[in-house]
Amino acid sequence: MAADDETKQSATPEKPKQEPEKKKSGWLSWERDVEILKIAVTFYAACIGTFVTFQFNERQHELNRIEAIAKMLPHLDESGSSDSEQVPEENESQQSEPAGTDPATARSAAKKHGSSHKMTHDGAIWAIFRTANNKTMLRDLAALFPEDIYRVVSSIAASGGLNNDDDALTALQVSSEKLANRYAAANNTVLASRLYHQALKLKQRTKGSDESFTIVDITDKALDEPTGDDHIAEMLSSLNKLGEIHRNESESGNKVSTGRWNAKQMYKRVRELGKKSTSNKAKAEVIIADTALSELYIKDHRLDTARVFLAEAVKLSEDLNGKDSKSTTELKNRLMQLDSEIKAAAPTPAPPATAGTGN
Repeated sequence: MAADDETKQSATPEKPKQEPEKKKSGWLSWERDVEILKIAVTFYAACIGTFVTFQFNERQHELNRIEAIAKMLPHLDESGSSDSEQVPEENESQQSEPAGTDPATARSAAKKHGSSHKMTHDGAIWAIFRTANNKTMLRDLAALFPEDIYRVVSSIAASGGLNNDDDALTALQVSSEKLANRYAAANNTVLASRLYHQALKLKQRTKGSDESFTIVDITDKALDEPTGDDHIAEMLSSLNKLGEIHRNESESGNKVSTGRWNAKQMYKRVRELGKKSTSNKAKAEVIIADTALSELYIKDHRLDTARVFLAEAVKLSEDLNGKDSKSTTELKNRLMQLDSEIKAAAPTPAPPATAGTGN
């Protein structure tokens, strides 16, 4: 039996041993990882290169605009003289003419020469304005040439091209404010009041707003008429609101800002113009300006200067509202608190030195 079993086992062939199946690798492999990484690095490098190129081109365009504006500025200097400044030149040209020259011909030639200069001046301003399609550039130009920029923006508005141009509206706001200061100094309070009100509306205007407004015509001779105290009070109110906006801009978190300086200038102009008026509304605006100035100087750690403005506000409030009014009491409490801060900030005097005893 044992022999039969051995023959059966030898007769049946042995099954070949199956090797263990290799586990299939996932979708990602080392070779695929390398290829994907190459694509990602190439795409990242392309994005960085595009960004750097875009920034360089923007900077280059800005430099080109600045260079173009610099080349146009001499035309403003040559043609920026007023008619009164051109009179000596006319007399000089007349004196240099031969004795037989017709005076009428000389005057006609001088007038033609002046109009040519005026066209050159206006053309240079227009070219500069169109070249500086940047809010910062337009703001600086409006501060340097307020009347010229105002005239250009007004002509753009007349053609209906100012509705969606926020940069031009910024230039109009700055030039309105500068011109208002100039007319207020010249006692043209009507035009100054309207320009201040226009600058306030433009300053309060949100970007993309559809609110309509009418641009003040600075060439209107009817605006030279004298005004009453109510009109001056309205101008002072616009000045105080502009000062508040500039003040808020200085506290918006920007490390470098001229908002506080501009606010001080606005408030000081309110004091200067308000003291000339006998209107109670004007005095109320002066109280607001004095209080705001004291707060600004407190932040500048100039407590003595702040006390001068706050004391003036208390005195005006006593005359206007009464000594026991709520507003006067609040101002007095602020003044007392400021006095205590001044006293606390004052340096303590050194103790007197004691004389030493000799041997």
